[in-house]
Amino acid sequence: MKFESGFSLIEIMIALVIIGILAGIAIPSYQSSVLRGNRSEGMQTLLEVAQNQEVLFSQTNAYSTNALPFAPTAATLASEKGYYLVSVANGSCGSDACFIATATAQGHQAKDTDCLTLTIDNLGNRSSTPLGNTCW
Repeated sequence: MKFESGFSLIEIMIALVIIGILAGIAIPSYQSSVLRGNRSEGMQTLLEVAQNQEVLFSQTNAYSTNALPFAPTAATLASEKGYYLVSVANGSCGSDACFIATATAQGHQAKDTDCLTLTIDNLGNRSSTPLGNTCW
């Protein structure tokens, strides 16, 4: 009895379909995981900005609307890898006795539609849009 060696066209097609299904599941899951991981950069930058604001408040009894309060021209601050752009504004009290810092997703990170912005205020309240506090 003689046996043919090798693969038939049907076997190759079945293997390709299986690889396609696995890639269709794995790639979006990986991309979502990367976006969630990059959120930590926005959170870290916001915490650094909040810490700098508190140092400034302890010295001057007022917060700044600059992301880098000790550099008077720095209205915004890009995170280390540029995934977020951080800005600071007067908070809900309407004066310089409170602040709210907002990190807005930039570039590829803007595809993170669950958490486009992250915020922190002078009281340490954390939020995000559009999902509220679930991103922290």
